Amino acid sequence: MKIPYKLAVILHKLIAAGCGPVRREGDEFRCRCPAHDDRGPSFYIVVKEDRVLAHCKAGCTVAAVCDALDVTAADLFLEADDPWVEVDAEFTILDSGPTTDAPGAGVMPQSGGKTDTGERPADALRNAVYAELLAALELNADHFDDLLRRGLSAAEIDRRGYKTAEPTKVRGAVDALLRAHGRDRLLTVPGFADKDGRLVFRAGRGYLIPVRTAGGAIAALKVRHDTDVNGPKYSWASGKGVSCGNVVHVPLDAAAPADTVRLTEGELKADVATVRSGLPTVSAPGVSNWHLAVPVLRALGAHKVLLAFDQDGKPGTLAAVEKALFGLTREGFEVVVEWWDGRQAKGIDDLLAAGGQPELVAGLAAAVRVSDRLAAPDDDQGAVAEEGQPAAFPVDVFPPALAEFCRQVAAATGTPPDFAGQAMLVTAGAALGNSRALCLKEHTWYEAARFYAVNVGDPSSGKTPALEAVVRPYQRRQLRLLEQYRADHAEYERKVAEYEKAAAANRARAADERPPLPLLPEEPDPPERWVVDDATVEALAPRLERNPRGLLNPQDEGAAWVRAMGQYKGGRGNDRQFWLKCWSGQSHIVDRKTVPKENGAAVPVAIARPFINVICGLPPDLLGELGDHRGRNDGFLHRLLFGYPEAAAGTEWTEAAVTPEAERSWEDTLTRLRALEMAELEGGRLGHRAVRLSPEAKERWVAWWDRHAAEMRGAELPAALIGTWGKLRSYAARLTLVVHYLWHAQGAGPEGDVTAASVERAARLVEYYKSHLRRVYGRLRQTPEDNHLLEVLDWIRRKGGRCRPRDLVHAKKVTPTEKAKKVLKELEERGYGRVEWQGAANGKKVMWFALDLS
Repeated sequence: MKIPYKLAVILHKLIAAGCGPVRREGDEFRCRCPAHDDRGPSFYIVVKEDRVLAHCKAGCTVAAVCDALDVTAADLFLEADDPWVEVDAEFTILDSGPTTDAPGAGVMPQSGGKTDTGERPADALRNAVYAELLAALELNADHFDDLLRRGLSAAEIDRRGYKTAEPTKVRGAVDALLRAHGRDRLLTVPGFADKDGRLVFRAGRGYLIPVRTAGGAIAALKVRHDTDVNGPKYSWASGKGVSCGNVVHVPLDAAAPADTVRLTEGELKADVATVRSGLPTVSAPGVSNWHLAVPVLRALGAHKVLLAFDQDGKPGTLAAVEKALFGLTREGFEVVVEWWDGRQAKGIDDLLAAGGQPELVAGLAAAVRVSDRLAAPDDDQGAVAEEGQPAAFPVDVFPPALAEFCRQVAAATGTPPDFAGQAMLVTAGAALGNSRALCLKEHTWYEAARFYAVNVGDPSSGKTPALEAVVRPYQRRQLRLLEQYRADHAEYERKVAEYEKAAAANRARAADERPPLPLLPEEPDPPERWVVDDATVEALAPRLERNPRGLLNPQDEGAAWVRAMGQYKGGRGNDRQFWLKCWSGQSHIVDRKTVPKENGAAVPVAIARPFINVICGLPPDLLGELGDHRGRNDGFLHRLLFGYPEAAAGTEWTEAAVTPEAERSWEDTLTRLRALEMAELEGGRLGHRAVRLSPEAKERWVAWWDRHAAEMRGAELPAALIGTWGKLRSYAARLTLVVHYLWHAQGAGPEGDVTAASVERAARLVEYYKSHLRRVYGRLRQTPEDNHLLEVLDWIRRKGGRCRPRDLVHAKKVTPTEKAKKVLKELEERGYGRVEWQGAANGKKVMWFALDLS
């Protein structure tokens, strides 16, 4: 039987997609539809004049059918010179096929004639060509870093064969392949095409992902396009009329027998999930093509299938999950749906790389869960985090090795990466200390890496183990210094004892018989302090004076830290003012702790640029403890950064642990940061070295600043968040500084100016913190007085940021005028603005309030 070659290709694809058997009824061919879970058959295909007509009785569109078969609408139109081929009853081509200059030449894989390895000749050629092509290419640094951020190690990246499609190297590789295989044979391999008489490989800008069969052979190449390329992120390497078909990707290591296999969509996603979880993960060529994976699942010996399609909340994806759930169950598999919060991770690879674990939902519960989500499609889990929906910690702002450490701590402690990630930022900031400061305005505004940060979670959420895992390497360095000091001091005391013994012996001898005394050694200086536990000003003041670089103060419970403020003098002390000043690096004098001089006089402790970073934990029920005990809003709360993730209690046991290599990378980074020398200032004092933004970084900084300022002015921002949004501007600079030096310490560039990439990473962290601050402030209880003040503040902001007491009276916000004046003075005391007195036409001074959030 002779049929058009294009029709033979489509029939072959239908059979390969599991839609067979294909039966001929007159001029028509009938089988199951590839675009839906067809138990029919209900799909018909026929040649009419100049085209191939396709019809599904269930109503699937031609576009859906083409998408399922990986063909285009153009493949359904016949040209006058299109070849016809002889096929047998199973639509296998019997003759030599069409000539190589015909459209779609050589695309049809032969059914018979397998090689010794079990591959068909066309498959063997495809595997050989792709392997030789990849061997001739390299992977550039940007693509390597992208794969590292996705959770793959350097060894796995190399082993799996990802390569950059760099045009010059691709051309060289194609020329070598042309000499080895010949033009006609290469034109039968998807991705190769003729362009103006020259053989080319079509890939575009990006990197190539080998798509493999269960035996490890490369059946296709997929292109992950660079982010600045318009169009889809992924595409198949294919040419005119030459398609790679619908290939089910089986990663390396996913070998039979495998009782449990995960099914996802996305080749790179399957690779990452296989590596991160150790569970074989195969990829269907599209969420609606789950049925194509059935033969592969059986070949792997699977009995249980874990469905892990993207948690994007889209009705189409949910419908595909529902069809796959029922379809795979009918095929005899035990099906479990992996479920997670789509706001924290879209794909299973993102979830595993971030240290998360999915919820396993089986049987009827899975069917009900999916059905309920389909019934409420507007509840979009992929939406931008809103109040009560905290964003996931952006682990990839860290260099790859440190991102891996963060993920390992999260996995080992059974916690979200937020706890470890925030602790890493604070600890790295402490290692930098007063040695570096980002210059925002010359001679005016410098920001060092000062942080007060709180990890919020239930008592059983694992905050403390995650904090200890991050701080332990820093404390270990401190302990080594203390041990060395003890050893040096013991040696000093031994020599002093020897000296005193020799001096006593000399005193018993005649003057002319006394031998020379040994040299009296100098007493070793106490070691530099890195970490302190006591948070009282009494204990901190002298240590800060002796350690100008700064200190780290890890606190298990933040409420105890706040309660300790003013614990002397019955709570009437000024410890809270001390912490407010430390956050800004303002000089501070402590009178109650004095240091005796030689003449017996005493002087107070003076700290020129205090630096102390605090990282602590806090249960949600104790958030109210952070306020001032006398009810004052002094701005202290606005200076706190919060990480308040959804942390699951009672996680199951895993063997996950932090590897020595990962911990060593983190410890070495802290050591390099600590080794950055401080600047010697006038009078021998030590201070910071100024770091500046590069021109491109300055542009990004100004753009971020203007967006943030517009958000602060906007009516959408709740008045309760205005103060903390103001402090985020300082934190944006501090985060920029820390991120820049973390990448510098990992060898990603010279110390130099701060890069634009560092500003972008810090901006992502600020957006993360915004979502968590909304959640925290939603839990705080405001007094009626607070609510009234915030209402007034919001009104002033909407009216342009300036008002007089009588303006409040006329707007019926406050009455009478004397009370309006008190309200404006209260806003000034709380740090929301300033009161000014301006002359009026009658010569009197009029009170004005000006909103000032700086």
